[in-house]
Amino acid sequence: MVRKVVLIALALAAAPPAFAKQKFLAFEGDEQIARGTGGTRVTKDGVDFWTTGTPARRYKVIGVINDKRGDGWFSREVAGSPAIAKLVKKNGGDAVIMGEAREQNNGYVFAGNAAIAVRKNLTQMLVVKYLE
Repeated sequence: MVRKVVLIALALAAAPPAFAKQKFLAFEGDEQIARGTGGTRVTKDGVDFWTTGTPARRYKVIGVINDKRGDGWFSREVAGSPAIAKLVKKNGGDAVIMGEAREQNNGYVFAGNAAIAVRKNLTQMLVVKYLE
């Protein structure tokens, strides 16, 4: 019994942290105005997360958010993240268009006979402001 508890504690300790880091980078250059064709979205905390496609309206790109988070048991989804919604609003945006997502392997942690991969998920999103 004690051994099981120790192994579970080691596995939880080795799991990537649930904490995510986001960084907003403002767009610089000629104004980028587009009209999207539609797609699918999730709306959380007043921000649209376009998971496929683009907003079916006019919008301009105001920046990019780079999100880095673990893939452990306690990690949350990027689409609908309250922290991302807060960052979008803080920088004057209305929505994000989900972009490239990739996984980064940071090595392994060994707990007894088990090897646990330590990975981070990296996601890039365009931050957009809706236009009339």
